[in-house]
Amino acid sequence: MLFLCGTVALLIVLNKATLLRYLGFVTDRYEQRASNATNTNQRTKEVFTSFPKSTFGIDVSEYQGRIRWQEVDSAYGKPIEFVVLRATAGTNYVDKQFKSNWKAIRKLAVIRGAYHYFRPDENSSAQAENFIKTVQLKPGDLPPILDIERVSSVQSLHNLRKGLRNWLSLVEAHYGVKPIIYSGKKFKEAFLEEEFSGYRFWIAAYTVTQREFPAQQLFWQFSESGSIPGIRGSVDLNIYRGNSAALNRLTIGR
Repeated sequence: MLFLCGTVALLIVLNKATLLRYLGFVTDRYEQRASNATNTNQRTKEVFTSFPKSTFGIDVSEYQGRIRWQEVDSAYGKPIEFVVLRATAGTNYVDKQFKSNWKAIRKLAVIRGAYHYFRPDENSSAQAENFIKTVQLKPGDLPPILDIERVSSVQSLHNLRKGLRNWLSLVEAHYGVKPIIYSGKKFKEAFLEEEFSGYRFWIAAYTVTQREFPAQQLFWQFSESGSIPGIRGSVDLNIYRGNSAALNRLTIGR
């Protein structure tokens, strides 16, 4: 019993990390989260330093759960000026948090946007209809965004590109504004570079150190490990290539 009391007293004075290690609860994942946070802080600082006139924003989906939007106003010492939500995926899926998030963001002093996750094995017209019937864009919102990250397992690359062009055309006809394409840097270079040269891009690249924005690129998603007040778990971090005034000019009706 005396030994047990002494052990408890010792544990009380240990810090959290040491306590967890003492009890055997520290895992590689716990340590990796701490490492990711440090790396994200450093990378974010470098990005903001390289692009001091850029505009900072985030994108979220149902994976972040219920968000306390009243707390989402700044992070990493910079105001959050735009928020992009996943609205739909494939032919019939609607993000579980989209409607409530879309309404909540309208009340905040941020620019909002919505994207569709394109499933390459599903019908492109039905996917466009899913997005159109779900998302009502208003003046001041960002143009619609198409997220394409994978090739198809059931159709040729030629037909996939044809489907992407069909989605883009249908959505542009409905909203009266040309959509933006989101993709990874390597995917864009391998499959979209020439065929969609007339479109503007939002590029995800987490390991490269970008020093300037290519002509087609509007947004850069530079991290998927951000920590934002009011949001549980990791959040994608993005910058827009210009200042707030330029971002406002990009929105619908401006």
